[in-house]
Amino acid sequence: YLFHVHSIAHGVICLEKLQSDFGAHRRRLEISKLRGVKFRDGLHDYVIDRGGIKVFPRLNASEQEKVAYRPPLSAGIAELDSLLGGGLDSGTSTLFLGPAGTGKSTLAMVHAVAAARAGERAVIFCFDENETTLRNRLRSIGMEIDSLIEAGLIDIREVDPAELTPGEFSHFVKESAVKGGARVVVIDSLNGYLNSMPDEKFLSLHLHELLAYLSRAGAVTIITLAQHGV
Repeated sequence: YLFHVHSIAHGVICLEKLQSDFGAHRRRLEISKLRGVKFRDGLHDYVIDRGGIKVFPRLNASEQEKVAYRPPLSAGIAELDSLLGGGLDSGTSTLFLGPAGTGKSTLAMVHAVAAARAGERAVIFCFDENETTLRNRLRSIGMEIDSLIEAGLIDIREVDPAELTPGEFSHFVKESAVKGGARVVVIDSLNGYLNSMPDEKFLSLHLHELLAYLSRAGAVTIITLAQHGV
């Protein structure tokens, strides 16, 4: 009977609710059929929020047009820029890897601040600390970012891993990098991103598609990763 209803309906949209071991439930929808319309295949995350439903379409990197060439991003440190051949190239992703306390986050913030001082926007997604702690830590080493935040050149977003799905996070990053015009995107850290969604089987594919999308958008993506042991 159910198959008969599917066959006579013009459109079939399947909704599902997944229970996670920790945190909020995950809701996804899939368009199984829609006659005469080119729809997007796959599973798309959505949330029921105050005012209605928000849908986060599955990210497809090939849909983003490649932006024109932009010069490398300088860190504002001549010696580091020299080592990197002039700075970090647009449309690339860079991983800052090392044990805790080596300055991975600080080096990432150096690039974000350098872009902001040059009039470019930077967005920072914090998995491991809140905005207040980050601001205080940067002030303690003489890196003033308050004025850059007030000017809208730096946007710090705290990520609550227990309440976020991969599709929702990708949507937020896409909105910041493309519609928001961010030149620099910082994900601090990859450990927090991976640990936040342990039940997601294809998280590495989500990340690959996200980095490919940001690459085509011409953003400089910086990711930190805490290394344990050798």
